Amino acid sequence: GTCLSTFRAFGGGRVLSVAFDPSGARVALATSRGSVAVWQALAGKNRPEVGEAEPVFCWTAHSAEVCCVAFNPDGATLATASGDGTAMLWCSGGGSQLQTFSGHRARVRSVAFGLDGHGFVTGSDDKT
Repeated sequence: GTCLSTFRAFGGGRVLSVAFDPSGARVALATSRGSVAVWQALAGKNRPEVGEAEPVFCWTAHSAEVCCVAFNPDGATLATASGDGTAMLWCSGGGSQLQTFSGHRARVRSVAFGLDGHGFVTGSDDKT
């Protein structure tokens, strides 16, 4: 295929995780410097021009790397998993923090939503 856009890590660092929202309209990206960015990814007139894209919004989400990002099934919420031992829920429309989960004793490497959108799971280096 042809590369249509390049999404770069906000604030530098390495890209550790990317996820499309369920509609395919947006892409979230997580970095090794604790930041998250969301881009418009629609085909047609709203899609960025070929070349380097600019994020719609971005923010520092964690004090350590963001290992994983995932949208819930309706696309309204974005979950992040981090090396700071937390998972967080964010409003995917602007990046406002909704909730923090801090039960792990080590890096949280993955996060996924259930199909109903109400529950989610995390995976951590603490073996839980």
